[in-house]
Amino acid sequence: MAAQRTSVSFDSDTSSVICDNSANIHFCNNQNMFVSNIQPLQSHAVATIGGNTNVASRVGDIKWRWKDNHGHKHSYLVCNVLFFPKYPINILSITEFANQLHNDNCTGITMYCWEAIFFWDNKKYSQTLVHPALNLPEMVINKGFSLHSFWTKLVGQRVSTMKHNCHCSSLEYQQDQDLNSTSNKSNNTANDIAKSIFHVGEMLLYCREGHTTLAKVKKILLDNKNHLKICIMTAAGDELTTTKKCLRNPENLDIAWIPSTVLNITDAIKNLSEKEIASVKNPIKLSPIQEEFVSLHKQLWHLSYAIMFCLCKAGFLPKKFLKLQNSYPPCVSCMFGQAHRKPWCFKSSIDGKESVLHGPALSRLGQTISANQLISAQPDLVLQERGSLTRACIRAATVFVDYFTKYVYVSLMADQTAETTLGQTCL
Repeated sequence: MAAQRTSVSFDSDTSSVICDNSANIHFCNNQNMFVSNIQPLQSHAVATIGGNTNVASRVGDIKWRWKDNHGHKHSYLVCNVLFFPKYPINILSITEFANQLHNDNCTGITMYCWEAIFFWDNKKYSQTLVHPALNLPEMVINKGFSLHSFWTKLVGQRVSTMKHNCHCSSLEYQQDQDLNSTSNKSNNTANDIAKSIFHVGEMLLYCREGHTTLAKVKKILLDNKNHLKICIMTAAGDELTTTKKCLRNPENLDIAWIPSTVLNITDAIKNLSEKEIASVKNPIKLSPIQEEFVSLHKQLWHLSYAIMFCLCKAGFLPKKFLKLQNSYPPCVSCMFGQAHRKPWCFKSSIDGKESVLHGPALSRLGQTISANQLISAQPDLVLQERGSLTRACIRAATVFVDYFTKYVYVSLMADQTAETTLGQTCL
C-alpha cells in the first residue's frame, strides 16, 4: 500500500492543490497562475485550523487544469482566489467551486482511508486522488513542459539540434527503394560530411599499429554499411582505406603533453610572454560568488556561460550571478578541452618508406614487444578492499604492447624509482 501512495511527476509545470470541503475560500501561493489583474486587499485575514491567522495580499481569478479518471482534460476558471505568497499549499474550496458551477448537490468529494474521490458537474466526471504522505486529498494540476521547451530553445540557439550523430564511424542512413536515388543521396551525404571533416588533397598524419607517417587524402566515400571511409596515399606511395580516428591534422597541438621535467618546463617558458608568466605566478583568486557560479557551472555539465546568464535573466537560476557578466570566472576544464593538440613526431627510413616499430614479418608471440611509461600529473590513491588504509598513490604506469597478438598490458606504479621500473620490465 505504501508503494501505491507514492506519486512522481517528471514534467516542469506540475503543481498540486488540496481539495478541501471544509474551506470556504480558494488559496493560491503562486502569482504566475493568475490570469486576470490581481486586486489588492487590505486587512483581509483568514483563520486556519489551529487558530493561526494568515493575511491575504491580493485576490484574482486562476485557470487550473486537471484530468478525470478517463484521461479527459478539464480546464476551469476559478474565481475570487486569495493570493497567499507565504502559504505552503494551494487549496480548492469544494463548496465555492460547487457554487460557481451552480451544482451544489452533485459536486463534492468522498473521503476514504487511503484515497478520495472528487466528482463534479452533476457527477459526470470524477478523479480518484491517492493520498500522499500528508494524508490529504491532493490533486495534480497544470501538467506541462514549458520549462523544458524554454530550456531546449535556449540550448538550440547554441547547439545544432538538427544533427543526429556526430561520430563518423557510426553514421547510418535509411535506404531508399529507388537504387538510383539511394546512390545519389549517399554520395551527396558523403560530400556534405567531408566538407566538415577533411578535404581531398589535404596532408594529414596517419597513425596506426605503432607507426606514424604523412598521408594525402585521395577520396572520401561511404562503404556498403554507410560508414564513412577515407582513402589516403602514404609517403611511400601505398594506398590505404581508413577511418577518421586514425587521421589527425599535423598543425594541431596535443593537450595531453604536459611539461614535467625542468628541461621541458624551460623549453615551454620560452614560448610564453611576460604577461603569461606573471599570470602563472599569480593565479586568479575567485570571490565566493564566483566559486558558487563555477560550482553550478560544473553541476550543469559545463553549460555555456551565455546560456547560464540567459537562464539567470529568466529566473531559472539565481539572478545574483548577473553581476558576473563582465567578470565571469574562468573554467579550467573548459579551457583545457578547447585547447589545440601538438603534432605527433614521426620519422621516415632511408628509402623513404614509412618507419615502423616492429619488423615486416612477425611469426610468434613475444617476438617484438614495446614498453612505454605514462606519468600522471594528478596521482590518485590505490584502491583497497581490505586492510589498513595507506597513502600510497598511483603515480605512473608501464604499458607493454605485443605486436603479434596486439595484446596490451598496463602495470600501475606507486613510484618512479629505478627498482620499480626494472621490476615492471621483468614481469
